[in-house]
Amino acid sequence: MRQESRSFGTGTQTVPEARRFARNVLTSWNRGGCEWILLQLVSELVTNAVIHARTQYVVTIKDDGETLLVEVADHSPRPATPRQYDGTATTGRGLRLVDRLSQSWGSEVAADGKTVWARVDASPGGDTADADIDALLDTFDDDVPHPVPIVPDSKGTSMSLGGDWSWDERAA
Repeated sequence: MRQESRSFGTGTQTVPEARRFARNVLTSWNRGGCEWILLQLVSELVTNAVIHARTQYVVTIKDDGETLLVEVADHSPRPATPRQYDGTATTGRGLRLVDRLSQSWGSEVAADGKTVWARVDASPGGDTADADIDALLDTFDDDVPHPVPIVPDSKGTSMSLGGDWSWDERAA
């Protein structure tokens, strides 16, 4: 398995830096066909770390030959807390986008913070490079409230997140 990691600071200027890091990793691994989706995932996960955790963070990208995994680890001791958005809100849709673009994703809490991860199909013939942007956008019905599903693991520390919300570190 190939793996690359890089640490970033706390400011919003680190978001494009994280995207450049991810793009460079994908280019060096000859995984350009996965670039669009992985960069969207990096943008959303990193933006949440910058805005809500407000700590330094580490982006890790892993390639097992069949899937790509992006992880964003921050130093906030608070777990990712779902927040349902209002149809007029200008934020709060990032994790829903992550849910729609990834095969799977979740959040794991540890003693030194949390890691939010997303996995995408990178196998030959996989659907990663063929994202239908219009179909994706059509899934965002901002006028209809949706339930917030949370599924903790057996230890209560990991959640499979999906729905119409984002996390808000300040809500806890």
